[in-house]
Amino acid sequence: MVIGYCFKDGAVAFIRQLVWRAVGLWLVEPTAHRGERLSPFYVYFLKSKKDGSFYIGQTNNIENRLLRHNKGLIKTTKSRVPFKIIYFEEYNTRREAMLREKHLKSILGVKEKKKIIDRLSMGL
Repeated sequence: MVIGYCFKDGAVAFIRQLVWRAVGLWLVEPTAHRGERLSPFYVYFLKSKKDGSFYIGQTNNIENRLLRHNKGLIKTTKSRVPFKIIYFEEYNTRREAMLREKHLKSILGVKEKKKIIDRLSMGL
């Protein structure tokens, strides 16, 4: 099962997330494919403190990735630093995290992404 984390006033609220699949709603179960290891990977939402825009990415080390974003080492976000992490979801494999990131950035995932951002905006 996918677990999402939402930051509010320093506290972490655990939110169980269902992932949309083309045939309906399915719970994501741990599935390692050949050559993959089961270790935590994350899909994260960043919010720019400069202009309020959002960025979605995936990584296996959130702290290091945030540092790289804030140092301006990531080409797509360097003009919008600094950032703060406002939300992340944990996955068992990089493949699952990449599929989730791709979905959230797709036309089908825009509504879901907007719901997450709206829910966070109400609490932040």
